[in-house]
Amino acid sequence: MKRATEALEEEDTVELPFLKDGDLFKEEFAPGKFLVYTRFNGQWFIHIREFGNAAGREYATKKGVCLTPGRLRTLRRNIESIDNLLSQLEMGVSYNVPAGRDDPLFKVHLGGAIFATVSENYYGVNLRRYFQPAAQNIRTLPTKNGIYLTCVQWNAFKVKLDQLYAECPELDKAIECFMSHDGNQMETFECRECTPFGYDCL
Repeated sequence: MKRATEALEEEDTVELPFLKDGDLFKEEFAPGKFLVYTRFNGQWFIHIREFGNAAGREYATKKGVCLTPGRLRTLRRNIESIDNLLSQLEMGVSYNVPAGRDDPLFKVHLGGAIFATVSENYYGVNLRRYFQPAAQNIRTLPTKNGIYLTCVQWNAFKVKLDQLYAECPELDKAIECFMSHDGNQMETFECRECTPFGYDCL
């Protein structure tokens, strides 16, 4: 349980303040929403984040997620599955969901307790950090830390994502964290990036 609490409290250090000491890519894909590839403390991070403007000065808000290159690779690998589900929702496909359940139709762990989800309740993609309440050790719940992209915004984001990979081909070499453990299940289980709440979170 201690690991779950630490995973919730210890947010990504690059989230706030958003330091621009090495932006390599920054593109707006929807009004006020940006895809940013930036360097912080010698490491590269990708922000999908909403920006605000005060007194003519642009600033990063808390609405967004911070991805490592490995997390972004996981998201990109799941784009086809997400798109297929969104297409089905657009066509009005009905899903049998048990009464009282609000679990998403699609949920994939990107890393570090950040999940990409698609639900019948909204037509778009939610990128959000999850946490595990101390009262139980199975069900995980979304936090306010994240960003929701409508289907239109999601499609625009994908265009910028392709542009990012074209301009920064080193991202294609990124390794998803679970691949770095050489099949060692115990090592994967003890990795907070791969398994922040224990195996039940996946």
